[in-house]
Amino acid sequence: MKTIKTRVSNILFFDLEFTCWEDSLKTNWSDPDYPAEVIQIGLVIYDDEKEKEIDSFSSYVRPTINAQLSNYCKALTGIPQECVVQADRIDLVNSEIENWLSQYTLDKSYSWGRADLEFWSRHSLRENSVCPIHAIPYTDMMKVVSKELNMPYMQCERKTAREQLEMKMSEKHIHNALSDAADLIDFYQTLVLHAA
Repeated sequence: MKTIKTRVSNILFFDLEFTCWEDSLKTNWSDPDYPAEVIQIGLVIYDDEKEKEIDSFSSYVRPTINAQLSNYCKALTGIPQECVVQADRIDLVNSEIENWLSQYTLDKSYSWGRADLEFWSRHSLRENSVCPIHAIPYTDMMKVVSKELNMPYMQCERKTAREQLEMKMSEKHIHNALSDAADLIDFYQTLVLHAA
């Protein structure tokens, strides 16, 4: 593998969960009355030189357009309604993240698919806020992995990718933003090791 060659200093891995319904993924949340609203953000900072996680941040977020989570969403993410009811709006969470990130110099950011960054930016804009990681150079890990495996982008699922990369199966909770963000470190380390 030749995808990720050079080591950098600090990397941000992130994952988000959104309001969703049974048809959301198929329609890409195209109904304007049911947009993807952030309900959980997970961030992990990884020191590439020391090869270890050095900090993490997790927060629930209160949706404002569709405040009531669908049964499908609660079952998929495991997020109970009371967690988002008690959470801050996206603008306040963004400010908290910006303050938290200010103590670090970040060279890159990764997520699994561009949707997390795009939906986070859109939700922020609707609430007169700015996504706090918009200026960090971004790489779509799913695109990197799908290219490495010669797999169609939209068919590149984490489980299949792990099998093809001969990675240990993850025991982390799927659809938990913090766990899913941390899970990306495994992919990063695998690609770095294969590139060496």
